[in-house]
Amino acid sequence: MVVPERGQIIKVNFNPQLGSEQAGYRPALVLSHTAYNQITGMLLACPITSRLRGYPTELVLPEGLETHGAILSTQIKALDWRVRPFTVVEKLDTAILEQVLDRLIAVIA
Repeated sequence: MVVPERGQIIKVNFNPQLGSEQAGYRPALVLSHTAYNQITGMLLACPITSRLRGYPTELVLPEGLETHGAILSTQIKALDWRVRPFTVVEKLDTAILEQVLDRLIAVIA
């Protein structure tokens, strides 16, 4: 079984969902460290949406990637990747990952 790595964009099912949470089979950015993912079988991910709302916490993905849309940096979800089938789409540049983490820290710090 392939362990999801920090900085990868994966496609995973976010269902079940409640209220304003993102739902469905969609791309997501893995935030948690690979070692954490491997040891716990869990991962922390931000969903990616194609509906841009213009919130300062959204990070629009740059041109040239297979994945299009915006990373929702404040909609973090813990997922058990051992029971939720996922596929790896691509790996993001570290600079983009850092921008997502900066937006998250601005909200929780």
